Amino acid sequence: MQPDQEVIRRWSGSARFWEKHREIIRQMFAPVTQALVDEGQIGSRHTVLDIATGPGEPALSLAASVGPEGKIFGIDPIPEMVAAARRAAGRLALKICNLTSPSQSICRFQPIPSMLSSAASA
Repeated sequence: MQPDQEVIRRWSGSARFWEKHREIIRQMFAPVTQALVDEGQIGSRHTVLDIATGPGEPALSLAASVGPEGKIFGIDPIPEMVAAARRAAGRLALKICNLTSPSQSICRFQPIPSMLSSAASA
């Protein structure tokens, strides 16, 4: 099995636990989510992209910040995680969330050295 496939297999197997404990996880990460809102100046009518959204946190929590005219896009290479996020969005009646799991080849991101050095010095 390829290393990427092994990682995906492990995350796929853990998706049900992330979903089961979603509320605990949401509460645990609430300070981080709030910091994202504050630092990113996320507000009404904004559009947010949550890369590696997993079961939808912080994407689903951020929906309140962008309001009904904003948009939330969540992307994750693990279909089981995206399915959990969609179920949660449905329970919360969130219609502004677009949650998807593209092919793994689309999800490969290559760090750009200049970006990394800029971020490190900030």
